[in-house]
This record gives sequence, structure tokens and C-alpha cells, in this order.
Amino acid sequence: RLDKTKQDFLLPLLESGLVIMIGATTENPFFSVTPAIRSRVQIFELEPLSNQDVKEAIQIALTDPERGFDFPVELDDDALDFIATSTNGDLRSAF
Repeated sequence: RLDKTKQDFLLPLLESGLVIMIGATTENPFFSVTPAIRSRVQIFELEPLSNQDVKEAIQIALTDPERGFDFPVELDDDALDFIATSTNGDLRSAF
């Protein structure tokens, strides 16, 4: 956790380019990150994948010999729907 004191410590390092910061938070950065830090970084908000996105990724894993499974797998539409729905947009949990 980076409280205000720790964020203030990082500020000159970020400004000088000595430090490149990559961070992730489940908190709203507009409340948890100081304005001075926010003005020097890019903020990307990641959204959960749609069920269709998950299904497409699973289909690629099932059919692409180079990037997918290295063995044949059959999955019917009901199972595919169930897996896609139960991931809640997090593709990592589909596999």
C-alpha cells in the first residue's frame, strides 16, 4: 500500500525518469493515488471480458494447433456457455 508519504517519496524519482512505475489496484485511483502522481502516469481501466469474448478465446484454444491445446478436445455448446458464464469475464479461470 502506498500512502501519501510513500507516493510523495516516489514523485521526484518519477519526474527524473529514474523509476518507471507499473501499478495495479482494485481501488479507484482517483481516490487512492495522489493528484501529483496521477498527473505523471497513464491510467488504464480494464473491464471484464464479455461471454462472447470468452467463448471466442476458448474456441481458439480448442482449434489452434500452435497457440491452443496440443491435443484434441471436444466441447459442446452448453458446456461452452457454462464455462463462459462462470468465468465472470476472467479468461484465466476458463482454463
